[in-house]
Amino acid sequence: MVESEAAHTVRQVHKLDGTTVIERVPLQEQGDGMHVSAAPATAEDKGAYDGFSPVERITIKLDGTRIVEQLDEKGHVISTSVGGADGATAKAPPAPEEASPAPAPSADEQLRKALTATWETVRAAGGRAAEMRRAAKAMGAPRPKVVVLTGGAGAGKTALAGSLGERGCKVVPQAASAVIEAVSRLVGPEEQAVWREAFAPAFGYLVGRVALSGASLAPADADGVTEVCDSSLLDGIAYALRTASPLPAYLGVEEIAAAAARITHVFVLEQVASERVVVPGQDSRMADSMDVSSILFSTYAELGCNTRWLPVAASQDERAQQVMDACGSSYDLD
Repeated sequence: MVESEAAHTVRQVHKLDGTTVIERVPLQEQGDGMHVSAAPATAEDKGAYDGFSPVERITIKLDGTRIVEQLDEKGHVISTSVGGADGATAKAPPAPEEASPAPAPSADEQLRKALTATWETVRAAGGRAAEMRRAAKAMGAPRPKVVVLTGGAGAGKTALAGSLGERGCKVVPQAASAVIEAVSRLVGPEEQAVWREAFAPAFGYLVGRVALSGASLAPADADGVTEVCDSSLLDGIAYALRTASPLPAYLGVEEIAAAAARITHVFVLEQVASERVVVPGQDSRMADSMDVSSILFSTYAELGCNTRWLPVAASQDERAQQVMDACGSSYDLD
């Protein structure tokens, strides 16, 4: 359709997609009449509008949206405004929608990732510890006996370490017990239990720092004296696995490997039958303690340590004798 206006021709086109395009094309006076301006159009316009450039283009979409474009003499868009079917105030076209963010991983996926990352670190440290043991064996240096007593809360580690100390062993106290005792002296037993629960990461960090600075990582004397550790720095790995928590920053591959390479024997104490384990400053159920003990066994075994269960005995002396007898046997560095 073509309609005449003052110095303009209006062209209207209906497209197959239902869109209506209305353009105003300028007229120029030439001699005895008005003629359509022959200014060159854009490539898109040439096919639909016979090569003549409009100065205004109005596009009406099926939803009623009106897009008004002002064009220069060459058919290039100068400005654009958008309005509704009722001619509402012009507004900018909506920005393209951004892609929806990927859904956050589920709790189960996070758990699997945490456990996988920890076990990968343990396996890498186990391989590194094996290299350290082989290097020490090749050098022919005397290897002191370093025994780790481990297990869940209330398994009897501290009492057994005391019995072995009476037999001439050098006892390295448990780092966690040392931290609990120190905090208890500052704020009291009840408050320290509240503090440990409220600030578990800080407690774990203190335990790790104490273990790192203690004799459990210091060079042991190769004088035939057996060094007995009431738990060790590596127990923190099992507790991280138990809670699906990341490993502390101080437990890297090299630190884990160095600690594991020093250990000659690990005894995981079987739990004494009791519904609730009673430990000063701590609270644990037997089932939880046994679960931790199983993870401890797997962790030390994965690190290549000579790991065995220490069954419940009739007396503490009998248990201590089992440890002494086992430590008197040869130990394969490989």
